Amino acid sequence: MQRRLERLRERERLILERRFGLKGEPQSLETVGRELGRLTHERVRQLQVQALKQLETELADLAPVPTTAPRAAQAREAERVSA
Repeated sequence: MQRRLERLRERERLILERRFGLKGEPQSLETVGRELGRLTHERVRQLQVQALKQLETELADLAPVPTTAPRAAQAREAERVSA
């Protein structure tokens, strides 16, 4: 996970580390904004969302491809077989 965080821009990485307490206690949007140079809480929130989307995209690329049918399809198949 640390390697994925390092791929983010420094400001985005710092926001995630501080907001989620990855290095210390979790901090509020307002606190993070003050520490990063007078950013509004809304701007910190926007940057947080952007960074999380980037991480989600990278992690999705690493996710294994499912080898079994989704649960809904499995349930339908079980009903069909038992009927």
